[in-house]
Order: sequence, then C-alpha cells, then structure tokens
Amino acid sequence: MFLEEIKTYCNSESQRSDEQAESLYSRRMETAISKSVRRPFCIPYSEVPRKTINEWVDSNDIRLVSDFSFYHHSKEDVIRYSVEKRGDYDTLYTSMKNLYLDEFPAPTQNGKAYMVSSNGQHRRLVYNCIGLPKVNAYVQKCSGNRWRYYFRNNQNAYRVIKWLMYKGFLEEIELLDDRTMVISDKNNIIGWILPDSEISTLRGLLNDMEDRFNLLCNSFDDVDKSILKYIHGSLRLCISIYFVYKFK
Repeated sequence: MFLEEIKTYCNSESQRSDEQAESLYSRRMETAISKSVRRPFCIPYSEVPRKTINEWVDSNDIRLVSDFSFYHHSKEDVIRYSVEKRGDYDTLYTSMKNLYLDEFPAPTQNGKAYMVSSNGQHRRLVYNCIGLPKVNAYVQKCSGNRWRYYFRNNQNAYRVIKWLMYKGFLEEIELLDDRTMVISDKNNIIGWILPDSEISTLRGLLNDMEDRFNLLCNSFDDVDKSILKYIHGSLRLCISIYFVYKFK
C-alpha cells in the first residue's frame, strides 16, 4: 500500500522542473537541519531484548542528529542527487533496504520519533528533500516511558536526577547498579535531555541539559516547557546551591 503511495508521489515530483525542485529541496534541507536534535544520552529501557522489525514510518517523525556533518557528500551533492532521483521510486525504495532507525518515545506524550542508527544520514536527507511521505526501514522498537541512564556514579548527575524526582518531573527511579539507573518519565522529556554523565561539573550538566532542551523545543511542537525555568538564566545559581546542599 505504502509503496504505491511512494510511486504516485514520485511521479508527481517528476513533473516539477529541475529549477523548481532544486529551490524547494534546498529549503527542505535547511528546515531538516534547523529541526535537528541531540541524540538522547538515555536509552529506551526494556526488560527483554528490543525487537527490530521492518516497517514503514512517517518521514516527518525522523529527526536529524544535530552534530551531523556532510562528510562523503556535500550538501550540494545531496540536493543534486535528490533532484536527479526524485521520480525514480525504484532506486529510492531499494536504498531503504539497509536503512536502520532507532525508535524513541516522542517528547510530546504521544507518538514516536526516529533517528538513524548509524549509516544513512545522507539518504535520510534525500528522502526529506524529495518529501517522501513514508520511509521503509529496520526499526529498533521501544515501548513504555522507561529510560536507562548510565550516570557512571557521577554524584552531580545523581543530584540532578534526585532533584528532578523531587520537583515531580520523574515518576520513579530504579538503581540497577552504582553506575546505571532506570527512570520513568510520563512526558518522555527528561529521557531526551538528561546530560552526558561524562560532564563532571554542575554548570556543565545544566548547560548540556539546556542545549538539548532548546533543540527539542525547536524540533517538536507541544513540548512541555515548564522545566526550562529551572535550568535557564538567573535561576542557575540558586539551583546549583540547592543541589549541593540538599542532595549530598
């Protein structure tokens, strides 16, 4: 069913002039880059091995990783290739056969979000430039609202977690060992913004969280922004003092 939809869409795209397609695809490229997000440091948690299945996903739900750089192919190369192949649904569909995506709970209480697992960022941008409504991929599935956070016994990271629990942003914390915990996050926001635990300072952890959160808000509609006031601006010093003395 979706393959026929792709064929119909590509036939429609082929009716555009090359000049029209190049202009449109350039704009779509910039939009995709502007809506990129940080890959979550947390991993969706499951007590059983996560399944990988082949399925069609909505192209709009696939996010570009923010630290992506054009290495083998330039931005112009990707746009040029997209223009050239916009009507060639066979080539586009064949290129999906070894595309692997990681599935995450979307940070909006509903739906899923996807990021390329490893190789495939350039192809993902080709599909985006052309505007394919669906993409076929092997998807590592997730379920529920539990995330695994590898905090490496970083006491400042642990204070952040305890404070988030205290403020009601987390529902539950379960320590698996002295370096790993599982968090329950009803809105699936905290799992996206918990900081890299290799960062040692409280200021650095807050900076990392703020950067992740700002990108998240720019990429997804209807993200609950109530946490931003606690990690942003003039309240940082107060929070830092609170962390240090409350959660020693």
